[in-house]
Amino acid sequence: MNLPMKAWLKIDNQLCNDMIGKICNLARDLSSLYWHLYNTGTETNNQEYLPMIYDDICLLEVLSNIAIDSAKRRYDCNIEAEMKKIKARPYMTSQGAIIKDDTIVFTETRYKKSLSEKCIADYEECLNEREKATSQEEINEINKKIEKILKTEDVHMIRPDFTKNLKSQPKKKKRRFENEEQKELYRQKQIVYKQEQNALKERLYKRLVSPMDLLKEVIYDPEHLKRSPRTNYIDRFTDILAPIPKGIKADYNRIEKIKEVCIEAKKRMDCKQSEYDSGKISFDEMWEEKKNIQKDVIANLKDRKVTSLEINKLIRDVYDEHPELNKHGRVIRLKNGKPKMIDARDKKSNKERSRRMDVAMALFGT
Repeated sequence: MNLPMKAWLKIDNQLCNDMIGKICNLARDLSSLYWHLYNTGTETNNQEYLPMIYDDICLLEVLSNIAIDSAKRRYDCNIEAEMKKIKARPYMTSQGAIIKDDTIVFTETRYKKSLSEKCIADYEECLNEREKATSQEEINEINKKIEKILKTEDVHMIRPDFTKNLKSQPKKKKRRFENEEQKELYRQKQIVYKQEQNALKERLYKRLVSPMDLLKEVIYDPEHLKRSPRTNYIDRFTDILAPIPKGIKADYNRIEKIKEVCIEAKKRMDCKQSEYDSGKISFDEMWEEKKNIQKDVIANLKDRKVTSLEINKLIRDVYDEHPELNKHGRVIRLKNGKPKMIDARDKKSNKERSRRMDVAMALFGT
C-alpha cells in the first residue's frame, strides 16, 4: 500500500495500545468481585448488583474480541469509554455495595511527579501573590491554589489479593550522583515513596471470598508450601536409560537379529513410500501397508522376548555422545568455548553407523 507517512503513523498509533490487557484485567477483577458478593453480600445487594456485574463481564468479552480484531477492521465502538462506564456503575461507586464500608473505586490525592511550564508559571505567580497578601484569609486561599497546582487525583479500583504480585517489576536503573548530599536526598525520597506505595497497596488489594483468593491461601499456607527440589539437568538424553547391572550383558545375537528385522522392515516401508510417490498406490493403501509392517515387526520382537537391555544397548550405540567432565564434575571446554565431547557410540564404520540409525528410525521414528 502506497500511503503517506502520516497515514502510517495514524494506523500505528491506533494499533499500539494495551486495551486487550486492560480489558482482561478488568474482567478478571469483576469475576472475583462477583463471587465475593455472591458469598458475602446481602440479599438486596445480590439481587441488584449480581446481574449487573454478570452483564458487564459479558460486555468485556465482546470488547476483547473487538480489541483483537482492531488490527484488521474498525468498529463504531469506543472501548475506553465503555470501560469508564463500567467503572462508574453503582456497584463500583456505592459504599458497601460489595465490600463493607468501602467503595470499589476511590480517588487518591498525591503530588505531581513533574510540572508543565504553565504549572510552574502559575506556581510562581501564586508565590508572588502570597508575598503581597495582607491577611491570613488571603494567604489561606492562595495556599489552596498552590495545593491545586501541585497535586493531582488518581482513580484506583480495589483488586483481589491474589493479583498483588502479578505485575512484573522493571529492572532498577543505576543512578550516578555528583555528591553524597544528592545521593542521600534521593534515598530519602525513595523511602517516602515506598511508604506511600505500601499504604496504597494496603487499601488497593483486599482479600475477597473468591476462588482465586481462597486458592492463594491454600498454595501459600506454610503447611502446604514446600520448595520443590532443584532440577538436575542431564548432559545427554541417554542418562535417562536404566543402567545395565554389573555382570549382566545384552544378548549380542538378539541385538543383531533386531537390527536385521528392523532394517528389513524399514526397506519395505520405503518401498511402499516410493510406490505412493510414483502414484501406483493411494495414500490410504500406503498407510495400511505401513501399519501392517509395523505390526509384523512388533510381533516378531515379542516372539524373541526382547528385553530393555537390548533396546538400551541399541540406543546407546547410536546416540551416546556427551561432554567430558573433569574431576570436579564440570564440563571441560575447548578454546572456542564449545564442550569437549566424548564419542561413546559404537566405533564401527560409518556404513554400520548408518545402518544403526536406520534401526533407530525403524524402532522409534515410526
